[in-house]
Amino acid sequence: MKSVEGVSSQLPLIVDRLHQLAFLHTQAADFANRLVATEKSSTELERLLCNLEDTLHKVEKGCIENLHIMEKNVLVLDERLKNLTSPKEV
Repeated sequence: MKSVEGVSSQLPLIVDRLHQLAFLHTQAADFANRLVATEKSSTELERLLCNLEDTLHKVEKGCIENLHIMEKNVLVLDERLKNLTSPKEV
């Protein structure tokens, strides 16, 4: 009985400390879950950004091609207008 008497006075402190540790454990587990979710979101965002970058490069390439086509068409139109407005030789 004497061995229990020495520990019994410390039991409330031990129980209180166990409650604190349980709370900290719950917080750590919640943080770990949020960290995993954040990592998954980050990976997904990185994948989406890569896809958007590829799409942007395709759009840029298409715009450059369209610009070249338009420049050629304008040159053709200028040539036609010049031919229409120049005096015709008889």
